[in-house]
Amino acid sequence: MFYGKLKATIDKSEFLRSFDEQIKEKKSGTLIYKLNRSLKSLLLARAFVESGKNIVFITADDKLAEDYLDDLDLLVGNKNSFILPDYEVLPYEERSPHYSIRAQRISALARAVSGKPAIYTLSLRSFLRKIVSENLFRKNIIRLHKNREYNPQLLISNLVGAGYEVQFQVSRVGEIARRGGIIDIFGSGTGKPVRIEFFGDEVESIRVFSVSTQRSTGEELDSVIINPAREFSLHDIDTDEKIWEKIHQHGFYEGIELDIALLLPEIGTFLDFFGSEKTIVFWDEFQYFSSLIQEITEETTEFWEKAKQKRKMLPRPEDIFADSSFLKKTLNKYQNLFLSSSFQEFSEIKTTLESPAVSQTNFHGDLELLESSISAKLKTGYKIIIQSDNGSQSKRMRDLLPQFENKIDFTIGVFQKGFTLPDAKLSIYTDHEIFSRYKRRRRHARFSKEEALVDYESLKPGDYIVHIDHGIGVYEGLKKITIEGNTIECLTLKYADNDVVYVPTFQLSLVSKFVSEEGIVPTIHKLGSKKWENAKNRARKQIELIAEDLVNLYAERRLRKGIAFDADTSWQRELEDSFIYEDTPDQKIAAKEIKADMESDSPMERLLCGDVGFGKTEVAIRAAFKAVMSGWQVAILVPTTLLAEQHFLVFKERLAQYPVRIAMFSRFRSKAEIKKDVSALATGEIDIAIGTHRLLSGDIKYK
Repeated sequence: MFYGKLKATIDKSEFLRSFDEQIKEKKSGTLIYKLNRSLKSLLLARAFVESGKNIVFITADDKLAEDYLDDLDLLVGNKNSFILPDYEVLPYEERSPHYSIRAQRISALARAVSGKPAIYTLSLRSFLRKIVSENLFRKNIIRLHKNREYNPQLLISNLVGAGYEVQFQVSRVGEIARRGGIIDIFGSGTGKPVRIEFFGDEVESIRVFSVSTQRSTGEELDSVIINPAREFSLHDIDTDEKIWEKIHQHGFYEGIELDIALLLPEIGTFLDFFGSEKTIVFWDEFQYFSSLIQEITEETTEFWEKAKQKRKMLPRPEDIFADSSFLKKTLNKYQNLFLSSSFQEFSEIKTTLESPAVSQTNFHGDLELLESSISAKLKTGYKIIIQSDNGSQSKRMRDLLPQFENKIDFTIGVFQKGFTLPDAKLSIYTDHEIFSRYKRRRRHARFSKEEALVDYESLKPGDYIVHIDHGIGVYEGLKKITIEGNTIECLTLKYADNDVVYVPTFQLSLVSKFVSEEGIVPTIHKLGSKKWENAKNRARKQIELIAEDLVNLYAERRLRKGIAFDADTSWQRELEDSFIYEDTPDQKIAAKEIKADMESDSPMERLLCGDVGFGKTEVAIRAAFKAVMSGWQVAILVPTTLLAEQHFLVFKERLAQYPVRIAMFSRFRSKAEIKKDVSALATGEIDIAIGTHRLLSGDIKYK
């Protein structure tokens, strides 16, 4: 953990020793100011490590809470830092939180009742939200131990009540399956699916298994903790008969979380999970919270006024969110400290503590200025740390600053913001701020790849579906059917003459969504007719004819020689490692295959497909750079002037650290500029030309 590496240095800081006194003496109401985000995270980590208490940090919104979580993960590790995201659902909207949000919330709540201290970041909205009580949540966590007894039928009942779905076989988190004395469980707390084998009521073995093969991996466990799949159990509900009818019909119906005041005998807030003696509450920019609470209250009341015209039984606004009086109770009951970027004045402040820290300068890629800054600080005894995202970027920084190789620390893992703490003689630089390229991380839920949701939820009733054996039908929704005592969730497909086919969700490979040109309405097939088989036979014959033409075409192409580009250089690897996002699996495969084709002497002909924002441009940049490094020029043809400018800016930013000249050919450039670039293109001075149809003009020549 990065905090451990910093501790000896920051212990010298008089500012931090004063902060330690605030924590140790349980002082409340202190405003600590002149802090950037990463300095705030450092204070949270220090309070956590030095006090051994729970740290609850409240921010204005979920985005800020996530940013702080990134820093805290680096400082104390993701096993000690959690986020409690809000539902991202409007008040009184009949919709439940997304699966990934539920998983993150369950993880945070489970840690909160575990007795182990941790740091929790959450938005003000999540802080005020009424949720299940600590007692009810705690009793729904199941612990199984090898060679101990637990009635299998009771286990199934408790898991179903806690939100688990019974399936024929387990394929994702929140599912269970039973075959005689064997119960498969994929719980959010385990990270891996487990297979429990019973001998009567005794747990005989607990084994990890793979959802793809349904076979044991060989890993055996002595015990397992199974968190609930929902924040409360259906067994906890004590409510009106009319709502019971809805629950009996739908179970966890959409929006059930917002009705907990009508359902549960005990509710509270997240802070109720923590005792005041073992918890410190930190507030981020507290001066804005009064107006934010008012906004939340007014919004909830407005939606309540609209919703009560349609529904008779509704929780009142005060049953969904706590109000400003809860804020005052928190300030009186817990130790509270206020963190701010600047000096503030509000009535809750009792004393102030000014930070001597200074945020990192943005160097805009000026390495001479960076070298000067580092040299000056080294002369006065500073400890210098340069942070990078990964090993390759760290190596690149070492190569760019060889004179400091044994004088400063190059580390992996990056803060949101760098800073200098003068009284500790510590400076932390981030490579993002050195090169003016800021980290924009793709968010991932904190569970294993095996927990990924199988997405048939994007289908809507009325969509046309193609079944490989039965042809085109209409999707009518999901239905649970019971076969030999097992309840199986199925897609319901309707065909001609009102015939119906049920497709189990674990056989989704048999169906696909109907795709055609816009406006075309397909004919619904009749079960048992030969129409679908005849259509497939005609398609096979057409495919064979097309395949024959393609074989001839590619046989001819194989005889031609293309350009065999050079293998990847060190610069190529550095460029790819400096990408600010983590490559998606498909992005890695596409880039690897395209570069392999480029190194072959056979002509390449590829179509790269992907949705907006999924990294197609980055793959193109890597291919273009590889061509330039092999001594060739590259033309990027785009359909619009606006797209030409966007690509030009992205290429310029990505290749700014390399001697590659890029030009744009479009109507955004003057005639004089175009004329100059046309000439430079012909002489080979321009490496990459990006433009519209202007690149196809007769005066465009390449070296």
